[in-house]
Amino acid sequence: MTATVWRDNDGTAAGAPVVARLADGRHLALAPADEEVVAAMGATDMPGLVGGAVVVQAGEPRYRLAER
Repeated sequence: MTATVWRDNDGTAAGAPVVARLADGRHLALAPADEEVVAAMGATDMPGLVGGAVVVQAGEPRYRLAER
């Protein structure tokens, strides 16, 4: 997985898209499931997130952070 966090003019996390690779090698571009995920991603800000796991929700391409 690779991710980025973009911030508004006040420095608050405003978005956090990810590109995730499935076990079969396919890639998905995903949006955060809600503002809680955006805030958590903004607070994480660490290189260890690359290669981490997310939970892909059914329906629209959205994700939640996996439990660590």
